[in-house]
Amino acid sequence: MRSANSAAIALAFGTSLTDAALPKKFFNTHHHLLDTANNTFSTFLQSLLGNMSYLPENYAESVVEPVKAAGVEWLGSIHMEALPGNNPGDGPSEVAWLQSLVDDGKYDAKGIVGSCDLSADDAMTCLTDLKAASPLLVGVRWVLLRWLFPRNGGKDLLQGGVDGGVLPSFEKGYAALADHNLTFDMQCEVNQLPSFFELASRYPDIPVCINHLGRPAIVWGVNDTEANQTAISEWRTNMKAMASLSHVYVKISMLGHIVPNWIADEDREALVKQMVLETVALFGPERCIVNFNWWLNAAVSDSDFFGSVGPEPVEFLQKTMSWFQNYTEEEKEWLYWKSAETFYLRTDEDKGSKEEDKGSKEEDKGTKEEDKGTKENSLSCSLRPQIFLFATLASATIALLGGLL
Repeated sequence: MRSANSAAIALAFGTSLTDAALPKKFFNTHHHLLDTANNTFSTFLQSLLGNMSYLPENYAESVVEPVKAAGVEWLGSIHMEALPGNNPGDGPSEVAWLQSLVDDGKYDAKGIVGSCDLSADDAMTCLTDLKAASPLLVGVRWVLLRWLFPRNGGKDLLQGGVDGGVLPSFEKGYAALADHNLTFDMQCEVNQLPSFFELASRYPDIPVCINHLGRPAIVWGVNDTEANQTAISEWRTNMKAMASLSHVYVKISMLGHIVPNWIADEDREALVKQMVLETVALFGPERCIVNFNWWLNAAVSDSDFFGSVGPEPVEFLQKTMSWFQNYTEEEKEWLYWKSAETFYLRTDEDKGSKEEDKGSKEEDKGTKEEDKGTKENSLSCSLRPQIFLFATLASATIALLGGLL
């Protein structure tokens, strides 16, 4: 484990891209497939993007094959829900479509994160249907950004409750994730994090992964001459609080949404690097997950349309590895694949742990019953001569009552 002091040392050093190595292994836990023209569950995304497709063959060509060709061992992918509609069944339908691609041999997924409005009246049914749609389901995401409030009927699920707290309907659905042994991918705005912190604190058995470095407001816009230090300070304060929860992880991705076009400007890259290293220092490599957020192309994947350029997959791995040069090889393994596997591929192990805990409780119960029986047996032996007569009379009485009732 990295101490606070050793983690801070990494902030002060860097290296050139030409000197950067690549990780030996990589597990990509965040990318999107879509086909809005042919999937009826994609009506919401179609309203934003029109007819658009990004299919397994596109993903393989632009991401998987280049990473493998660079000599990195590819460990697989987790598919992240791509904003299906809010109609009943849309989330499970997306998962079923992805599972059909896997069944047809077109897509190799290690896991699927499905979509479910946890505040909806049918949230419990949705969670059950998601699990039925694919054995690969590992978690749920419901994006909580304010511009997506129309998907929630205009409600702020994190701050629309009493005294600006979490809506009870959302908390009810969130709590149910534990019953299904599912993770939660959390994407909200930085100033919503205090409310989510309170929610996550109440449910330490639900693993949480904060998307995209906490998704701070754009701290250095395309037309800005300098970074917004107020926005950075707010991000830093709230991320420090989230890092205090040991069941919360964070993804290092979509950095161009924070600082658009960082890949083309040294000063912008320096700020991105600083924020990434601060994040790793807060959470530790064991709770940080480097990933691509890939769909469509480099610029969109990196900035969600806010920037005009972005790093290609291999370039992104090289850049981040250059930032992590002062971390140990083991710590880099956590950053590029071990943390991802620990977070997402935990289902069977976690079930085993819960069953083991249940078994231990049953064993403790059995021991107590055995002790109770031993004590009763001892008491019976010591008092047997004295109570013989009373036992005989009691047996006769019970027999009589049994005949009358």
